[in-house]
Amino acid sequence: MTASLFFALSPIPIGLTLMVFVPRCRGIQDLAKSLAPTFFLAVALHFALFANLLASELWNNVVKSNVAISREVSGLESMLRIAEASLGECSVEIQDSVRYYREEVISNEFSESLQPESREGPFPLKKLYRLLVTDPEFIPNPTMKSLFKDSLEQVRAARYERLELKSSHISQIKFVVLFIFGLLTLIAIVVYHSANRSALIFTTLLFSVCFSLTMGVMRVLDQPYLYPYLITSERFENLR
Repeated sequence: MTASLFFALSPIPIGLTLMVFVPRCRGIQDLAKSLAPTFFLAVALHFALFANLLASELWNNVVKSNVAISREVSGLESMLRIAEASLGECSVEIQDSVRYYREEVISNEFSESLQPESREGPFPLKKLYRLLVTDPEFIPNPTMKSLFKDSLEQVRAARYERLELKSSHISQIKFVVLFIFGLLTLIAIVVYHSANRSALIFTTLLFSVCFSLTMGVMRVLDQPYLYPYLITSERFENLR
């Protein structure tokens, strides 16, 4: 996290450094007077396009994760409705197994602080599968048994999709390429405005902050489980 924060904030000191030292080179000031405005706009366009593509890819993963969670919770809710329509031990066992699954998922699968080898934790579906394996006639009604199996498979598929999306991250090379595009844009802005100190200060500070925020947003979208407003366990917690 510290490295990510340093990486996101680095454009600001880089911009301040360029703003101080570049205008001192008289050759650069003379060069700036002969440059057309499209000089830095062309470089900025590459930065904007690549940032847009990267953000779209990251946001798409966030949306897919939330859809998988919705399907997973929907399957669990279907099991609870089956339990409500059942009687006796069958109903109690299903409710206990769904409650166990919910607690295991919340405690073991909604934290990036867990080690990669333990992030998935124990297999929380084992109690639900065991209900059918140990007693094939656990749910005597054929229709309800079929619905229970369908719900179980829906939960399993959605869970593995969610875990796969959680473990997938954007290649660091893409972040480096984005950083290089931003750095080149920052250099172009400083060079172009080096002859006008007021314009230099305003444009450099403005783009440096924008550049820093862009890198920060990319890092946030790449680790959505750390931020409850992107991906949250609230739907599991509200499961009754």
